[in-house]
Amino acid sequence: MKHIITPKIYHLKDENLLNDYIKNGFVSIKNLINIENLKNFQVELEDSLQLFLGNNYSYFDNINYLDKNDQSKLYEFHLNSSKLFSISTLSNEIYNVVKILNKNLPLKLNSNGYLLGLPRDSRLAYDFHQEGNYMRGAGKIHNIHFPIFHKSTIENGTMSILIDSHKEGLLPFEKKRLSENSYTDLIPQNIDKLVEKYKEGFCELDLGDCLIFNENVIHKSNFNDTDKCRSVGVWRAFGDFDKAVKKLNPEEL
Repeated sequence: MKHIITPKIYHLKDENLLNDYIKNGFVSIKNLINIENLKNFQVELEDSLQLFLGNNYSYFDNINYLDKNDQSKLYEFHLNSSKLFSISTLSNEIYNVVKILNKNLPLKLNSNGYLLGLPRDSRLAYDFHQEGNYMRGAGKIHNIHFPIFHKSTIENGTMSILIDSHKEGLLPFEKKRLSENSYTDLIPQNIDKLVEKYKEGFCELDLGDCLIFNENVIHKSNFNDTDKCRSVGVWRAFGDFDKAVKKLNPEEL
């Protein structure tokens, strides 16, 4: 039976919030993001895609169409839509939590965007990796992950982590790429042994829930075995953003 990581209810003054993050390398927080702000982002995202294609089809139908017929245009839309104004309205609650998790650094949210989570498509799913390897020298990295349209589940490819794997520290890696159109994975060396050593937990998240994890947690996205994309917000807060942006291209590592 697969192990499900269930979000918890925390309050900003709850000592367990910081304690759980330090102990586990992550916290999964129930009802962190304002649902009305999330709905506004859903609407702007769908409207912008309809305007981009000149039609009135649903967000999911349009994404599926582009994935099958024009992936270069899908990439163009994804790049531009990550800059939509309404995505910034989701940051207040997240920022307050990040400051609790690392109050000694002048953190701010950076690299705000989202992943498409395309249905039945392995190209844009990450294998096991650590965020710290993509941005070496960036200091502490607080990674933020939340569903945009509907619940993230095992069936639609929700993120999974190797529980307690952050205790390994930042590990050497091997590069892997399925195709020219897929992501470059920086897979920790001896990953098979690590998978045997640590239990894999699947992060199921309802709308409004949010997962925050540190740079050393080994994690991956999984195959979306449904007919709808699993769009998720993926943000980061860096200790040193200037150093981090220089390491965003894994081909240069």
